[in-house]
Amino acid sequence: MNAASMTIDEAYAHCRAIAHKHGANFSVGFRFLPKAKRRAVYAAYAFCRVADDIADEDDFELTGLPVHSLPVIESLPVIESPSQVVESSSLQVVEATSVPVSTKDDCPPRRLDDSTTGRLDNPATRTLDDSTARRPDDPTTRRLEDPATRRPDPSTQRLVEAKNRALAHWQAELDAAYAGHPTHPITIALADSLRHFAIPKSAFVALIDGCRQDMVKTRYETFEELLQYCELVASSISDISLSIFGYRSENALAYGRSLSTALQLTNVTRDIGDDLGRDRVYLPAEELRRFGVEERELFARAENERVLRLIEFQIERAETYFREAEPLLRELDFDARFPTLLMGGIYATVLGKLRKDPLVAIRKRLRLSTLQKLLVVGTRMLRPRFV
Repeated sequence: MNAASMTIDEAYAHCRAIAHKHGANFSVGFRFLPKAKRRAVYAAYAFCRVADDIADEDDFELTGLPVHSLPVIESLPVIESPSQVVESSSLQVVEATSVPVSTKDDCPPRRLDDSTTGRLDNPATRTLDDSTARRPDDPTTRRLEDPATRRPDPSTQRLVEAKNRALAHWQAELDAAYAGHPTHPITIALADSLRHFAIPKSAFVALIDGCRQDMVKTRYETFEELLQYCELVASSISDISLSIFGYRSENALAYGRSLSTALQLTNVTRDIGDDLGRDRVYLPAEELRRFGVEERELFARAENERVLRLIEFQIERAETYFREAEPLLRELDFDARFPTLLMGGIYATVLGKLRKDPLVAIRKRLRLSTLQKLLVVGTRMLRPRFV
């Protein structure tokens, strides 16, 4: 695809095709947005999707460039450890000069000791009886290996380096979009969207940093650690979306982050089996120990009462975040309320199906049929709630 000769409409069509092919759950809601907002969301989704694919796939097709052949870009960091992700996030980010950016885009992240970040009375802080929880000193409880101490084989290390170069290339293309001279179909559409919406560049940078972290951090000790990851890859999407959707008050920012966290925790729960195939375990290690589940049981796809209760716990916590996010709908511009309701409703329906058979999460990736998605549209028209 020749970006140099591409029209704006063709660039948006390219983004739309990516969203419909790879974001089937999200795109149900996208379709109900007015044209300008819908096209901007398609462009933002496509940009984020490419970054995510670089982190997740050995090769990816969306940019038209194989990971291994991308040039080294010296001006951006190559991430080799999780601590460097934090350092890269502190780099100065320059917003688009042609678009007035409101201070509402600069909402600071919530501290992990904030009561709104996930230390919920139920179910996150619920204690378990001795019959289901093993003591930390139980010799049968496997100590999970610290990924930071693992030494990857040379081929894996080369792949990580290539992926870091690819992300650096993609972040440079983001810079080009905000500077007004994009060279890729996706960033051509994104640059056009910036003429209409004050989308914070820092949110895209945070998303890319989350993808960098995915390549070097495959285990999470605590839920607070997992929330930090959600801040990068999920709350950043909330900030992008709200800047396009429009909202009435600053309250929307906190509600939006609750919704984005609910969506990400749904992904974590739904994709347990898929992530094991990438040697990733997002379920916090302390929670595995609390439920008496050893990591090797997950990799063996063990179906027992302890694994069942662990997954049920993840479902309940994600549903709690959906309930926290319910007030978001009345804070949004009117034309974005129903699309947002559908996006949340689709994911809440996935959780509902998982609740009926939690162990399906370790067997396969649960998907909704077209009919089930249509039912979500109908039921949310009658009952406008996420869960």
